[in-house]
Amino acid sequence: MSLPPTQREPVDLRSIERGIARARRRGVGPHLAHLYLDRVEALLELGEDHEAERQLEALLELLERLDGERALVLRLKALARRVHFHQRDGEGIEEALDDLQRAMRLLEEVPQPRSGELAELEVEFWIQLGHLLLLSEQPDAVEALGHAANLADDLQTQRGWLFRLRAGRELSVALAHEDPEEGLVRLEEAAKAVADRVELPELERDLLRSTRAEILANADRVEDALTVLREGWEGQRPAWVLSQEVALFELIDDPRSAYQAGHALIERLGADLNARDLQSCHQLAEALLAQARRSGNPEEVTAHAQRALRLLEDFPWLPPRSLRLVARSQEVVASHAEPEQAQELLAARVALLEGLVRDSGAGQDRLERVRAYLQLGDAWMTLGSPREARRCYRWATDDLRGWPPDHPFVLDVFPLALNAYGHALAAQDMWLAAQRRLDEACRATAGRTAVHSLLHFAELFVFRAITHVNAGDAEGAVAFLERDTARLLGASLRDPSDPASQALLDQVVNLRVLEGEVLFDHLDDADRSLDCYKQALELRQLQESERPAALASVLGAMGSLLNEAERPADALPLLERCVLLFKAALPSEGNPDAEPVGDLALAQINRAESTTALGRPRESLDGLTEAAELLERVRGELETRDDEEPDRHASIWSELYLQRGAALDAIGHPLLATDEYGRAVALCREILDREEDNEASYECRQRLPLTLLQRARAWIAAGEHEREASQDLREARRLYAQLVKDEERPGHKRKLREARHLQRGLKRG
Repeated sequence: MSLPPTQREPVDLRSIERGIARARRRGVGPHLAHLYLDRVEALLELGEDHEAERQLEALLELLERLDGERALVLRLKALARRVHFHQRDGEGIEEALDDLQRAMRLLEEVPQPRSGELAELEVEFWIQLGHLLLLSEQPDAVEALGHAANLADDLQTQRGWLFRLRAGRELSVALAHEDPEEGLVRLEEAAKAVADRVELPELERDLLRSTRAEILANADRVEDALTVLREGWEGQRPAWVLSQEVALFELIDDPRSAYQAGHALIERLGADLNARDLQSCHQLAEALLAQARRSGNPEEVTAHAQRALRLLEDFPWLPPRSLRLVARSQEVVASHAEPEQAQELLAARVALLEGLVRDSGAGQDRLERVRAYLQLGDAWMTLGSPREARRCYRWATDDLRGWPPDHPFVLDVFPLALNAYGHALAAQDMWLAAQRRLDEACRATAGRTAVHSLLHFAELFVFRAITHVNAGDAEGAVAFLERDTARLLGASLRDPSDPASQALLDQVVNLRVLEGEVLFDHLDDADRSLDCYKQALELRQLQESERPAALASVLGAMGSLLNEAERPADALPLLERCVLLFKAALPSEGNPDAEPVGDLALAQINRAESTTALGRPRESLDGLTEAAELLERVRGELETRDDEEPDRHASIWSELYLQRGAALDAIGHPLLATDEYGRAVALCREILDREEDNEASYECRQRLPLTLLQRARAWIAAGEHEREASQDLREARRLYAQLVKDEERPGHKRKLREARHLQRGLKRG
């Protein structure tokens, strides 16, 4: 939760550094050390954490060479500052405890009774110790804070009472972890004891209010916490109160109220904004980015992030914390920008983070730099520039190899980074290199057994198989698919009722279907392929009541494979059931969406292929007419879409024309069939001419030579059309030869031999 701001005085670093220069001429001594400590504080105020840390180390080395009580006090103050420094990002508790123990050992060398600054530092160290023990959830926190409160009782000064109040606040928070009521009682006792003796500064009053609210919130008394924060203010509440309100609403998972409070915070910070004050601009920019995260409106998200950028971009110099805010703003704007603008913003983000890492070497900055390179690689891929993307992915993966292999970020990101690198290589047909990256990515997941982890990496197992197939190692792809399927299936069955397990089971089905495709298309093994589909079908049937469309998809794929294997009698019952399930998935009222309509139409087309092969072409034509009417219902919707669905429907139409031609051919109307084949050919060419890298384009690349081959057969059957048949066969041969070169499928080789045989027959005739 946000704390009330401390009163800030303007930082005059130049004056401090002039004083250091004068003090150096008088030699090393406590006065010089004191000025160095002032410089550290000034650098921290300016946000120069890295430089402040370096100066703090140098100061501690200098103080080790000095003797006397004043030097000891400065040394203890420097250690106290470094204790705070270690905790600046919520980490470094162990390092802070080490420094604290070192400081307390130094204090033990000073004989009792201690007074003045040494006594105050002792109280501060015990408060810090209790605070750190509380953060690390160690049981001695209450004892340490109680001792700090007792020591503060002996400080008979105004500062001593404030130390006692601070100790009481920390102790009340510690006690509230076990008993919120006891914590609140202790807080009120500490506040009353101090208020009876000294007038509390405004900051201390605000801190008491903040602590009360924090204790109440942690006790699930959020309404009481809100009341404490809001009562007693004249006019608008200060920004720190609004910030705590936001945190409280997020704590109770009330996004609407958190959004409203965030809006009020932005308005308040905007009203108080001093455009020439970096701290003021930084606070507002931070609030804007937080509000962007809460908003579900892309335009509002972009507007908030762009405003945050504008607030900071005019400052000639920014401290690291503000540069990090700029980097986050660039990421948010890029996520909603057009590809070209996104690439420019992400490139600027990479450059900014490179500078931060070079200057500070902070772990979080290194992490963000890796993320930035991966995001920039994704942007280049979106722009169709895999060469530039490869450079980004290579840098990210090389950097991650230098991290500890058990680092949580590496465990989560390294396999996915290699996967992205593999995709960029594949986009340039560098399949062997892509295969190596995916093999390494999958090896990096070897120790992961949790369902959520395996679900996170499921795409890797699919793409590894694809890289092996395209690199000419279909047998290796099948071996990996069998191993990966067993691994994911075992994990998904540990708790079948878990939604994540159900999602993982979906991935098992996808892997099984892919294995079936590889076995049939690349290894010409129909029997093993059907075994894979049967297992996928069995797994899908476990989810039939909840996922009818998912089951229908597997039935349709299996039926299509049986048709291609010239087993239409086995295919037909599967496709009949597939059609029924897809029909059940359509809404009973209103116009259905294009996706389920396309699924149903394709199932009807595949069923027509079976009935034609079984000698029932007129039945096929009726089913194809029904499919065409269904597709017409969503033609208007497709005209307004800019995704892949219009191309998918065009591909489905081409398959419909192909099967309508086959049915007419079977009835005995070869010339009518050539008209339908011609429509299919024209659609396939139209889709391929767009040069889109999508599933529809791939399907049309496979379908075009098959349609030309069947049209050639129809020309030959019609008689007196040898020239048209010869043209179709020549093009079909060329296309199949290219497919054989690219994919080496046995089925393509058979079709190529068939086209050659027909051509030779035409020449003999």
